[in-house]
Amino acid sequence: SVLAALKKLAAWLPEFETLSLKTAGGDDDYGLTGGGAPGADLELLKKGLSSDLGDTVVVLVEAAGDLSPEGTRRVNAATGETEVLTAGYWLPQMDFVAGFDQCRDKANALLSKRDVNFVTGSARLDARSLRVINAMTSLVTKCVQSGDLRVEVGGHTDSQGDSAFNKILSQKRADAVVAALRVRGIREDAISAIGYGDAKPVADNDTEHGRAANRRVTLAFSQ
Repeated sequence: SVLAALKKLAAWLPEFETLSLKTAGGDDDYGLTGGGAPGADLELLKKGLSSDLGDTVVVLVEAAGDLSPEGTRRVNAATGETEVLTAGYWLPQMDFVAGFDQCRDKANALLSKRDVNFVTGSARLDARSLRVINAMTSLVTKCVQSGDLRVEVGGHTDSQGDSAFNKILSQKRADAVVAALRVRGIREDAISAIGYGDAKPVADNDTEHGRAANRRVTLAFSQ
């Protein structure tokens, strides 16, 4: 039903600039058209929405229209966050004193609340990683520009499968995050990527919960 679809759509709202749901007469006959946020993976957004809403719904996901001038501020209606248009991306505004300890703590807090996820077995960021990448960009920008810090993006996997493959995959994933941050304006000389594979677990790899915790991206600052 339309009501059920609206409930499922709630979790997807922050990934879009525009979203409209149109019915064609019946409660189960409707289509969805969305304008993806800048940087969104439109193919994965469409696939995720189609999976959640069912095969009977026509889902059309397109790039968002023209953006406002660089530096424009807005409040995101879906998240309530103040955002600043930077290098063509809506980045959340972050106000804090950018020292080493503050940057480390902010990074740990951010990544404990929001995961950077990838398509299984690949280095392709998943459909819902856009917001955390944008938040990481705001944080790293502040720490690099105001705190004069450098940052290492670490890729980590669980211990499932071959360790050599895990290390290669973790490097590719760390590289993908660094590429996403650089395209959003992070200086190339201020950021690096390293894949640790399964060498630095933070939880028990014998449980699914532990393995999920070990599949992660980290930010490590240095002076």
